[in-house]
Formats: sequence, structure tokens, C-alpha cells
Amino acid sequence: MKPAVCPVCARGAAGLPGAWIAFADHVPTPSDELGASAGIEWFCSAHAPAAEAMTDRSAADAIAALTNMFAAVPAPSESPPGAWLRRFRRFRPR
Repeated sequence: MKPAVCPVCARGAAGLPGAWIAFADHVPTPSDELGASAGIEWFCSAHAPAAEAMTDRSAADAIAALTNMFAAVPAPSESPPGAWLRRFRRFRPR
């Protein structure tokens, strides 16, 4: 089975809201087969609305477009540029 991991930010579904979204290339698997079919992906709540707007595309095209769209937006857990350097300088021996 395909893990529930957002292809845009790599956040897992453990404890996070999100949604499975089917794209234009989605072909459901028969109920007696294990695993997820192609064309369906899980997205975290931050990226699901944008992914929902791209369901007319294939999953690969939509993921590429979403990755480009959100590439300029830093993840909330990232520190601002230069923060690591300020921390390093504080503890550097002089």
C-alpha cells in the first residue's frame, strides 16, 4: 500500500489532517488487490486545496506543478536564512 506522505512537503499523515486526491490518470484497483492504484496521492491540509484544483491533470504533472508552486515558500519548520550562522557565532570561541 502507498504510504500517506505529502509529495510536496514529505510530511506523513500521522496525526495530520489531509486528503487522498485522485487525478485524471487514476484507475481504481479491484477490491481484491492490495496496494494503491496509480494516479491517487495523499496531500497534507496545507497542499490539498491546491492539489484539488489540479485533478484534471495526471498525478505526475500535478505534483511537478505543486512542487514548483510551493518551492519558493519555506516550510514552517525551516529557520530564516542566516539564523544558523548567528547561533554558530554565539558559541564560537574567540
